[in-house]
Amino acid sequence: IVAALEEAKKEKRTALYNGLLKTLSVAKSEALEDFARRLLGSEELTEKLYGIELARGNGFRSLENEIRKLVDDKNVTLSRRAKDALAALGSP
Repeated sequence: IVAALEEAKKEKRTALYNGLLKTLSVAKSEALEDFARRLLGSEELTEKLYGIELARGNGFRSLENEIRKLVDDKNVTLSRRAKDALAALGSP
């Protein structure tokens, strides 16, 4: 799925790309931790938001620092979701 996601992004197939991201953001697997880290470090807002959801849903506490960096973002939605995710992960 990750390979298909990369291909969709490269070919600028936005609907497919966003659909795959949405699907992955609710997946439960420890194997997705590095993928979540990559999304959190992205320049794209959509990827950051899905990275937060993926980290939150899987309880990836090791990504708290990456999520914390997004708390002060000027995008209100991103900032709020980062705060909510930290709270869900049990981080102060």
